[in-house]
Amino acid sequence: MLTTSDLEGAVELASLENFAVSGIKDSTFFDHAPLDTMPRGRLTLIGCNSGIQLATRVANEYNRRLGHLKRRPLEEQERVIAHPATHDIFSDHEIISTIEESVDGADVYVFSTPQDPTQAKWNLSDNILNMLFVGDALRDNGASHLTLVIPYLPYSRQEKTTPGKRQPISAAWLARAIADAGYDRVICLDVHSKAIRGFYTAVKVRFTPLDSFGFFLNYFEQFREDPNTQFVALDAGAFPMGNYLSRALNLPLGQATKIRHSGDETEHVQIIGVGRRRVLLGDDIIATAGSIESLGNRLHNEYGVEEIYVAASHGLFTGPAMERLQRMHDSGLLKEVVITNSVTHADGKLPSFLKVHDLVSTLALVANRAHYSRSVSKAFYMPQRLGRNGG
Repeated sequence: MLTTSDLEGAVELASLENFAVSGIKDSTFFDHAPLDTMPRGRLTLIGCNSGIQLATRVANEYNRRLGHLKRRPLEEQERVIAHPATHDIFSDHEIISTIEESVDGADVYVFSTPQDPTQAKWNLSDNILNMLFVGDALRDNGASHLTLVIPYLPYSRQEKTTPGKRQPISAAWLARAIADAGYDRVICLDVHSKAIRGFYTAVKVRFTPLDSFGFFLNYFEQFREDPNTQFVALDAGAFPMGNYLSRALNLPLGQATKIRHSGDETEHVQIIGVGRRRVLLGDDIIATAGSIESLGNRLHNEYGVEEIYVAASHGLFTGPAMERLQRMHDSGLLKEVVITNSVTHADGKLPSFLKVHDLVSTLALVANRAHYSRSVSKAFYMPQRLGRNGG
């Protein structure tokens, strides 16, 4: 039987399994109370055309953890359900989105993964329009709170214009469109530029960027204080991740700088601080893998590096990416690549050297924390004290 304290707020019990593998600080952060008594309204998950699979898996994980917390099977009215937004395309290619579930007064979390290579008929632009239409429909039909959960945020590399060129700031446009669709919060993973937060602040949308540092710290733990291993930042944008992980694991940090010739063509012009045979690389996005291949070849040919391990938050794998990574692996230089499943890939289609960290457990916890108006960032593992880069 639920107690008064259950009804009043967040019950935090340390009975759940450890979250270390997910980069979560500990297991005391999952809250519960009757779903219909929450001041934010009933917790409701909605899956866009590209996000229903993720929403369903998050709902299942949420219910599993909630059942573990209550120490009994959940009753039907206690379960969180992922509802699909139904979709259709007219003969002229217009998209129509329909919400079948009543959302009056609900705290709604809309899941979308617009960059989805598994979809044959829907492209990135279709999926973006779809998530905007779904948000508009939910807001018009009474949702009290509307959060967009979008692990990979498209157009995050277009947060500024190239000097001398007449270009849009597409990341700012997307922020305005998301706000106009009725969303009041966006939860995403590792945006390419931290400056993007300002675009959402300007349109009064709360922006919650999660990071992958905890996931990758757990993965790279095997190399802690290894005398043959070091980090190398792929470019200036990758420096914060490299600096954090190298300090946490007491490893030295090298730095590469690059220039961009086009959207997907780059050239590394300077490499400093490399002197060990095994190199760990971290980045937010692997698109064509051109930067990884060019830097890897230079590290091997000019600095004698024998092994490379790569961690990236988002595996887009566009164009020749897989061919390049496979070629590096076949040569013996590239040992492993670890990514998250922020971008959906077909089961069994990824090579064995590519490891995937599942975000479902993390997103279930994040939805729980947000629903109970609790801090999301405090649930993530971040060492309180970091040493200097090892050497």
